[in-house]
Amino acid sequence: SGDYEAAMDAAETVFAPAHTPAGSSEEGAPSPEETQKALRVHRALRRVLETVPTGAMTLVELLSGSFPHRRKHVTIQICFLSNLLYVLQYLPHLLKPILSLVVDRLIRIDVEIVPPEALDDHLP
Repeated sequence: SGDYEAAMDAAETVFAPAHTPAGSSEEGAPSPEETQKALRVHRALRRVLETVPTGAMTLVELLSGSFPHRRKHVTIQICFLSNLLYVLQYLPHLLKPILSLVVDRLIRIDVEIVPPEALDDHLP
């Protein structure tokens, strides 16, 4: 259905913007406009998934593939994670797959972090 596909596309775009959202603070907080846009997408997504409940797992798969690359700006990471966790307010049965996704991605990021003292060991 067209509504279903449109809602999924909107969710992907809002959850994982390609660039740092305009008006975002340096701490990663989205602007009021970005917050309102995300809330509208969540309302639409919720309505669509009430009509097509089987789409919930498709949403998890879509968002798993849309998870921002580890090198993306912190604002984009925070935006994505905030929206992903917000989904649990209206789709609580997705707690396990969503938290598994979040933990997996955070572990991947953590493994690649090199502590500053490790860098000092390699200096002449």
